[in-house]
Amino acid sequence: MTEAGARDIFERTRLGAAAFLVVSGLAAVAGSMLDWVTIEALPIVPEGSDAAREVAERGTPFTGIEADWGWTSLVAGLVVLSCGALLAWRERSRYALLAMLASIVVGAVGIAAYRAIGDESSSLMREMARIGELSPGIGVVLVALGGIVGMLAAVAGIVATPAAREPAG
Repeated sequence: MTEAGARDIFERTRLGAAAFLVVSGLAAVAGSMLDWVTIEALPIVPEGSDAAREVAERGTPFTGIEADWGWTSLVAGLVVLSCGALLAWRERSRYALLAMLASIVVGAVGIAAYRAIGDESSSLMREMARIGELSPGIGVVLVALGGIVGMLAAVAGIVATPAAREPAG
């Protein structure tokens, strides 16, 4: 911090970027645990039949951590969250760079999962094995938004953080 608590534009930008990184990391972590797929309409089948049991098993919403993709976004979201806190505390651009890489992973997983919902040929759809009319849930949207906001905040953090500290004196 500069003289007597006054903050210059770069320090305010770095702290704002760190705050957005923490928020985007929280969005990715929360989104990983929420519903990625909601089921709009289930097929109509007679009660008590084998098909009714299958609809009961496969006709439930799907959360991110039920798939490998969700665990990937969860871990990368924790990295973004940690790097945001470290960027505010330690004032090093390497944390913003690491947050940018983790945000790319979060965003890629979120966008790919969003696009995969409803595509019968995708590996995510095969892993989910859900039936009915599917639509993206709030979790996958939070993950995708967390990745996008995290990338933008990380770039701001890189730009606003000096590469090397000036010697004290």
